Amino acid sequence: MTAEDDAEVFQELAAQLENEGSLSSSLPSDDVFPDIDPNVVPADVRAALEAILLVASDPVPPTVLAQLLEVGVETVDALCEYLTDSYAQEERGFTINRVAGGYRYQTSDAQAPYVERFVLEGRATRLSTAALETLAIVAYKQPISRAQIASIRGVNVDSVARTLQQRGYIEEVGRDPGPGNATMYGTTTLFLERYQTSDAQAPYVERFVLEGRATRLSTAALETLAIVAYKQPISRAQIASIRGVNVDSVARTLQQRGYIEEVGRDPGPGNATMYGTTTLFLERLGLDTVQDLPKLSDFVPEAEVVETLEVALRGVDETAEPSGTSDLSPPT
Repeated sequence: MTAEDDAEVFQELAAQLENEGSLSSSLPSDDVFPDIDPNVVPADVRAALEAILLVASDPVPPTVLAQLLEVGVETVDALCEYLTDSYAQEERGFTINRVAGGYRYQTSDAQAPYVERFVLEGRATRLSTAALETLAIVAYKQPISRAQIASIRGVNVDSVARTLQQRGYIEEVGRDPGPGNATMYGTTTLFLERYQTSDAQAPYVERFVLEGRATRLSTAALETLAIVAYKQPISRAQIASIRGVNVDSVARTLQQRGYIEEVGRDPGPGNATMYGTTTLFLERLGLDTVQDLPKLSDFVPEAEVVETLEVALRGVDETAEPSGTSDLSPPT
């Protein structure tokens, strides 16, 4: 083969290579589908993505985000990557992480010590009044169910109980053998360590927690309690007819404090619930039975005393004999 022949062969090979290159360049390549620029994505789409991830409790799959935002999955992935880089450049305390097949917000690794301090120590010192009341009830009534706590406090305690359980102050200690097998709660070792209550101090703390509120009964509550004590069994409607006002709220308070309880049903129309006093009521008054209550007549002055008071208050001569037309009679 001569040099001229070699040149022809090389020219043919070069032509073939050019043809193959043109064929390969006609196929789809990465340059045909360039990376999506998140900057060209509308701002409201980026804001919506952040809002969804902020309220989501579990990782949100990119396909779900794509459907909600009405964009492609590739756009969602590019946006999340863009936002993650932006947060890192701005040294934010949070980031977007892909986990379990979806995206979610989470705190950055650099802030872990501060987050741990907040979760384990910071919030533990700021228990709400509702949480403290619930904790006191569990401490002195354990084992006790949520329903029993709610009956004492008069409000739903599910959220507060979960908070106390998350803080490690109460825990499940068993099941109620009665209907429903309700979960029973008690205090934990951490509770004892935090409050360091000794056996010698317990009676005083119990008196403050459980009896302190009981000494703040309103006048309306005391009047209602007296009516129940002397007229039991009695319904709320009968109490209201005596007092002349609605007593539902006051009756609930007395029931929550453990001073009155349901003792039966009225056999008449409506079968109204009848109420009576409790053992706790007798204990507070130092009585053995309801029969030991003072007679109502002990509180009513004798006729002579009433007459003397009337004379003194009205300015009537003590020697004058009362008549049917005294100034105490209604005007004619």
